[in-house]
Amino acid sequence: MRITSAYLDAERSELLQIKHPKTYSERQAEETEDEASRESIQPITLNIGNRHALVTPTDGSANMHDWTFFVKPSRTDIIEEVQILLHPTFRPSHIIRSRPPYEIRRLGRGYFTITAAVILRAGYSWVSSDAEPSPDGVEDGMLRLE
Repeated sequence: MRITSAYLDAERSELLQIKHPKTYSERQAEETEDEASRESIQPITLNIGNRHALVTPTDGSANMHDWTFFVKPSRTDIIEEVQILLHPTFRPSHIIRSRPPYEIRRLGRGYFTITAAVILRAGYSWVSSDAEPSPDGVEDGMLRLE
């Protein structure tokens, strides 16, 4: 790794402004917009996963799976809710967690894919091409995970 630095060459900046005034002002507007955008982006990390244990019944019936599915965000203050969609054989198959921990624990006989939707509080939106409108219509307010 090499440490380096940069600085504004005021003389060159002034010459460019004189020689290309329109382009210079357009670029300055872009930089101001980029700065405002960067300041409003707040990073969040989502960890999703599960814990699992095989349970052998004492009555001789088939083995069961004792599992816990979880979504662990690095920030919970901007999460409105996490919707967890299970296989339709589970009742209920649609679970909503409005506060942490965003997890469920169940006993089952097979394997399936779980979908979770992480919905942000009003005023926040995901910066992701995978984001969708939230159920209340906020653009990019929901992110689906599998």
